[in-house]
Amino acid sequence: MTELYPIIKQAHMLFAAISLVSFLGRSALKFAGSTLLNKKPVKVLPHINDSLLLLCGVALAVIAGYNPLVQHWLLAKLVLLVAYIACGLYVMKWSKNNTARAAGVLVALLCFMSMGFRAAVKPF
Repeated sequence: MTELYPIIKQAHMLFAAISLVSFLGRSALKFAGSTLLNKKPVKVLPHINDSLLLLCGVALAVIAGYNPLVQHWLLAKLVLLVAYIACGLYVMKWSKNNTARAAGVLVALLCFMSMGFRAAVKPF
């Protein structure tokens, strides 16, 4: 099973990149007030990608034997994931104006970069 680790890791990173590009694209559409956000593919495809991203992450943790209660960098990454999702909801559904949306996008980007840092460095 460990021979699959590098392949799953590459897939995980690809899905993460797609997730970020998708979020930024949908955020830009939200800023512009585009009706494209109401199209079914724009609504469904990010959820499929993010499900695959999460599935790969769980597979990597299982293969490597990582436990978020022991590897605190992984726990931090999971907390940041929840924050990233909350920021996405805020930007897409709850924000009332573009200034608030911009703040939500900024915080989401900080969460995303922090997750990447923790995955790469595993600081604690």
